[in-house]
Amino acid sequence: MLPNFNVKIQDSGRLGFEPFIQEDSSHRGIKVNKALVKIIKNIFSHIGVGKGTINILDSNKKVWSINKQSAINWVLKNDTTADPKIVKKMKNQELIEKILFLYLKKEASLGNADAQYRLGMMYANGKGVAESTVEAFQLYQKSAQQGNPFAQFQLGVLYDLGKGTVHAHEEAEKLYKQAYPGLRKAADEGSAEAKICLGTMYLNGFGVKKSEEQALDLYLSSGEMKDPYVLRNIGQIYSNGALKSESKTFEYYLLAAKQGDILGQIYVSGMYFEGRGVPKSTRKGIYWLEKAAKQGDPIAQYQIGTIYYETGLLTRQRGIDYLQKSAAQGNCESLVKLGKLYLHFQIQFPRIDYRASIAKGIELLQKAADKDDSEAQYTLGQAYGIGHFVTQSDEMSMAWYCRAAENGHEGALKELQKNKPFFLKRLKDNFIKDLGIDAEHPYSFTDILKIYQREALKRHPDRVGSEEAMSQLNTIRDNLVKELQNILGGDLGWGRELLEKADEQLG
Repeated sequence: MLPNFNVKIQDSGRLGFEPFIQEDSSHRGIKVNKALVKIIKNIFSHIGVGKGTINILDSNKKVWSINKQSAINWVLKNDTTADPKIVKKMKNQELIEKILFLYLKKEASLGNADAQYRLGMMYANGKGVAESTVEAFQLYQKSAQQGNPFAQFQLGVLYDLGKGTVHAHEEAEKLYKQAYPGLRKAADEGSAEAKICLGTMYLNGFGVKKSEEQALDLYLSSGEMKDPYVLRNIGQIYSNGALKSESKTFEYYLLAAKQGDILGQIYVSGMYFEGRGVPKSTRKGIYWLEKAAKQGDPIAQYQIGTIYYETGLLTRQRGIDYLQKSAAQGNCESLVKLGKLYLHFQIQFPRIDYRASIAKGIELLQKAADKDDSEAQYTLGQAYGIGHFVTQSDEMSMAWYCRAAENGHEGALKELQKNKPFFLKRLKDNFIKDLGIDAEHPYSFTDILKIYQREALKRHPDRVGSEEAMSQLNTIRDNLVKELQNILGGDLGWGRELLEKADEQLG
């Protein structure tokens, strides 16, 4: 129920340097990290929005100021699709991000490699535009092809994470090595951004030999000691390895958390819950976890929602509210938890409506199951198996248990083992039916091999069949093999040995 502190940095999906743009807590202006100061000055000197009401801060010192009304006018002039009412209601931070986005978009369209890279950053982090790693990938690719080392690094990150493109570690390593000379040169010339990228490379062993000591030196020398990404990564360095120090880990995660960093807040929460590097405090753990949840993080919403619901802190309804917010963002753990609560009538509709509650529970479990959540798949297998909440169906039960087993669910594996003969018979009969053959004939599994070979000859495109017909046949065969492997165990592939083993177990 409590947050898991041991979250690997790779799991965060935020390995790349982040553009830090945030409203100062004292409302004195908009804070940006040093890496953005140069581009900010360049943009505002070009667009000429005048001096005045919005201050841009670097380490809490003013580096630029613009007039808000002039900025609004500039946005409306350069984005003909913008709704004037919405633009006029924008907060200062939103307005700055919108200006950056529009300016960089124009420059990127002209082939400016730096603008393409920075626009990609905005898409990757959802700054000034809806988050899209696909758009980010395409922009990084264009910039990287022009030799931009920062874009090469970020492109490698997306390949490593499989975001916006396929997962391809070898391609990522190639890009990191391409980026290294340019990043090293820029770092030697004092670029904070380059030092942060190199620090991340050494921290994770991307294109270089992993070295937490070098990563720490690079992060500290960047001068970005108010950037949450830097602070969080320094905390990560101190969390394990030769430099391990739980007190230092907590110190830097707390600094990141105070800057509004969601992951920093979740990590600090976990350390308070577990008493690592700081005296144990459930109250403070809940405080920091709720701060992350209030920023819309679905994992934090699930965790705080579970705590409130199961411990009775404040009200159960508050826990349900957080779980629903998390589920609305597709968080599988929240979908499953809410699904089970609805099935057991633990969440009240405006009036008691058992049918509606069951339908809602099944709907939520189905959403999680479709995302390959094994617990949801197992729960649906149970429901269909005993006809609880849904119409009883052995076929549906077996199908969900098989999917859950494929995803490693121990309960589903036990169910398949416990009812092995029954499920094997169903698999055999369904395979025959899927081929359009009379299933009432007492076929054995070894008969299936002959049937498959006969069908393959009929459906082969070199004969009277087609590529599509052959593909359908092989899909039916592959599904059978996968489900037999789940029930029988082992990794026997398609062939007589697997089918004879199935016949032996079927008795």
